Amino acid sequence: MARKTRKKKGVSGRRLVPELDLPVANFVDSPEKTSRVRKSDSGNLRDMSKTAFKPEDVPDDWMDRNEDDEDDVTEIGNLIITTSQAETPEVKIFTTLKYTHYPLDFWHLISHYLRPEQVGTFALICQSSNSVVSSQSFWRSLYSRYFDPVAHNDLPDRLLPNCMSRPKGLRAGVVKMLYRTYTPFLEKQSRAAAIWPDPHTMTGKVCLVNWSNKVAKKSVYYYFKLRDQSITTTKAVKHCDSDRFSVSDDEDDCIGDSEQTKQLISELSDITYNPEDGCRILQVTGTCWSSIPPVLGLKLLGVELSVSHGMRFHKLKLLFGSPLSDCRRNHDQQETTQVLIDNVCGMKVLDWWSPQYPRDGQRKTTQQIIDHFGS
Repeated sequence: MARKTRKKKGVSGRRLVPELDLPVANFVDSPEKTSRVRKSDSGNLRDMSKTAFKPEDVPDDWMDRNEDDEDDVTEIGNLIITTSQAETPEVKIFTTLKYTHYPLDFWHLISHYLRPEQVGTFALICQSSNSVVSSQSFWRSLYSRYFDPVAHNDLPDRLLPNCMSRPKGLRAGVVKMLYRTYTPFLEKQSRAAAIWPDPHTMTGKVCLVNWSNKVAKKSVYYYFKLRDQSITTTKAVKHCDSDRFSVSDDEDDCIGDSEQTKQLISELSDITYNPEDGCRILQVTGTCWSSIPPVLGLKLLGVELSVSHGMRFHKLKLLFGSPLSDCRRNHDQQETTQVLIDNVCGMKVLDWWSPQYPRDGQRKTTQQIIDHFGS
């Protein structure tokens, strides 16, 4: 038997009245709350039928209908707002502001007054400012302004003026020089070195090489060079493109080849060349020796940092897996290689522009083989 409901006396039917400016009393946080609108009133079919077109308002051909009758155009200041009369109005905003296009020389003059920390912001202003930052003259001017031949004569040979005259890798060389000589960058590095970095930021990167260096009886340094998979250098792309140039056995055919000459000139004049782009090194300092399995070519899937036995040092556990593995999946369901380093007393994450970034990777790789055999 259906249950009968009683209608409250003195309560009249409420209907939702559309308003352009809703009062504050209609919101949840207002103390003046009103009762909820009934479902029967919110979807009244009779009110919906009144808004339908009348038979005489329907044109014979919809293509001949005048679009000016449908849209209302309103101009407010510098904005033109077009509103359609459909049930779901679509608002289109067009601006009438006029922008000034400055010549390339204007941006080139402004670039002479930039500080090194403002270069990234300046390059994002427009295409003209980005083209100025991508030029050799900009980086040579920046190098000449902040390089002191007397105070900075102890820099590596690659960062001295004799080697910086070459355009290949000019941008990376200037950035490395600034992180070794520019005072705000040195202060930023000193503040970052005072605290331990977050090793979880290295997850998802592929290990290119790992080595270790035993300095004293109770001081061992472990290095893991990791690179982001999404970043590919121009050099690697050019070497992988084997279909572009055909290899000839006769050396006389290669002499005077215009295509190979153009390729050589473009490589030597590439200021963005940087083989270390996207690379970071995880440096771990330990008080005792730990055996490290080979992880070359594997992806870092997870990092666990805990307290070691004795509560004096930390214990670092790195989980490496296939480069095709997903870091978000459970590590127990994947085949992983575990690297366990006990008695960890220090940790650093070095970017390619850092002064402490190792430069001689081949010698370090040889040192890794010697250290693994206990010497």
